[in-house]
Amino acid sequence: MTDMQSSIGQAGAITQAMLNLLDQIERYVSASQVGADGKPSQSAIYMHMPLGYPVDPKMFENPWTPGGSDSSASFSDQGTFVTSSSSSASTSSSQTAAAGPPGSVYPPPAAPDPQLEAAIQNAFYTSALVDNMLEVTKDGVAVAWPERQVSIEYYTIIEGMQPLPGPGPSQAVLDAVAAAQNLLYLKDSNGNFIGYTPLYAQYRRNQQAWMDAVAAQAAAYAQAMANPVAGAAWPVEAETYANAVTQALNDFNSMGRQEVETALNTIATQGQSAVTALAAMARQMYGAYSIQLAGSISAAVPWSYISPISWWDSTDESFGVQKVTATNSDYQAGGGSASSSFANGWQSAQSSSASGSAGVNWGLFSASASAGHAQATNAMAARSGSAGSTNYQDRSSKATVTAEFFLATVVRPWLLGDLFNIAGWYLVGQRKNSISDGSVTTQVGDDEKILPMIPKAFLIVRNISITADDWGEAGSAFNQAQQASGASGASSSNSYSGSVGYFGIGGSAQAANQQESSAFGASQGATSGWSFSQEGSGGTLNLYGSQICGWVGEIQPACPLMDDPNLPSSSSSSSSSSSSSSSSAAPTAMTGPPPMQAGATTGSGA
Repeated sequence: MTDMQSSIGQAGAITQAMLNLLDQIERYVSASQVGADGKPSQSAIYMHMPLGYPVDPKMFENPWTPGGSDSSASFSDQGTFVTSSSSSASTSSSQTAAAGPPGSVYPPPAAPDPQLEAAIQNAFYTSALVDNMLEVTKDGVAVAWPERQVSIEYYTIIEGMQPLPGPGPSQAVLDAVAAAQNLLYLKDSNGNFIGYTPLYAQYRRNQQAWMDAVAAQAAAYAQAMANPVAGAAWPVEAETYANAVTQALNDFNSMGRQEVETALNTIATQGQSAVTALAAMARQMYGAYSIQLAGSISAAVPWSYISPISWWDSTDESFGVQKVTATNSDYQAGGGSASSSFANGWQSAQSSSASGSAGVNWGLFSASASAGHAQATNAMAARSGSAGSTNYQDRSSKATVTAEFFLATVVRPWLLGDLFNIAGWYLVGQRKNSISDGSVTTQVGDDEKILPMIPKAFLIVRNISITADDWGEAGSAFNQAQQASGASGASSSNSYSGSVGYFGIGGSAQAANQQESSAFGASQGATSGWSFSQEGSGGTLNLYGSQICGWVGEIQPACPLMDDPNLPSSSSSSSSSSSSSSSSAAPTAMTGPPPMQAGATTGSGA
């Protein structure tokens, strides 16, 4: 059997340059993950994707926010406010338009706002993108749990979270609260509140009268300033409003205000456990940010957003984009196929786990010029359905790769992470550490953990250029694919696709009549998602647009810290399980390979 590491060391220059690129990116990602103490985080894991996920701007640009629809669309890349000329023109025309024909409805019913519809739709796509739940892996490969979402698992946690009973307030506190309640509320024979005492009712009336007087003065002032005649008389007329405010405040203060507010403060400051307060807040936040983003479908979607907000725009550099250059000589100078390299570990894991496609993972390019082409199932899964692709061996001796990249941070305002860092609670029906045991190694392949890791960021790689001295047969295939792409543009068929893919990074060339709706459109100055310019046996391959190429996951701390007290003790469960095992006819042998160990990476860069 061929040794994996030595095979990678003998790979062509393009493969080595790509390995160097991946190592540089991984070092940056790891260095950027720091804990509260300023040291590298030991709980953040970077995982590279088997194949990149192309970012289609139509799905993610300017999503709706609670701050005001697609408000980010009103700002330029420099943060300046931009007024839409089209909307101004439509407003002007609507003001001067004549009435409609006899019998028609005028003004006509408002048509749906396509920009608003797109903003809501894109908020749905964005929230769904970051809701996929990552598996915990040690080989550096990003894998999504089939049909498991972060929001669903989190919801089961906050619904099943049960604080431990603790000692109640002292008798002195209870007596003070009871006295305050008697001052404010009327009770029936069973002690239920049925109304306000006369004192509290008068307090509420006086408070409202004072607020109304203040509001009336402010409204009168605004009105006077809008009218020069009324404005000239305001300094004299204002005294009437000022007297009304003063009289209302005097009534409010003199009719038991201090006594009532002292009683309200006594009730409000009655203490409760921190766990109870956090659990209540978590449920409130989850409910507040679960909104109707699914259009006509009545389903609440937990709203999330991504920072920077223009992460989807492959041309925007205003938020600070990292630029990197990698060469095969840098790879060789850095130790080549050293087993400590993240890229080598990831590539080894990919090659050993790829059934029937080892060529792709051993440093070969794949080009397709047929109707069948790769489709991504989701943003964290490998692509499937590839047809008509051909693998070409990397025979280059000199290669350079340039690219842009950055980390996009996932923000979930509905998720209260403090819950996972506090003791004093258990999960109904669950054992200790059922959410997470706080470890990477012991949670690999453990599908019984509820939420062991939460995706916190993803890696965007964009605008890649690969220059090599010898592309071999791949260069001819790229040229043929480009010619076929141009020819297919004259037909009405939408089935054509040519694609290239390498190291989790790829591009797709589509027929010309598809380009305007493509994730890699004409805005890149190219006719497809990739282009190839040949110079002799060498040349340059350009991959346009942005792709999600990896994810950063945050391992959750060990929680809950105790079993549900209503469950049988773990010792009795263990003995019962042991008895059952010893009574079976023969033990069942474990099948399948053990978890792969190569390529693990945490925030410390290990």
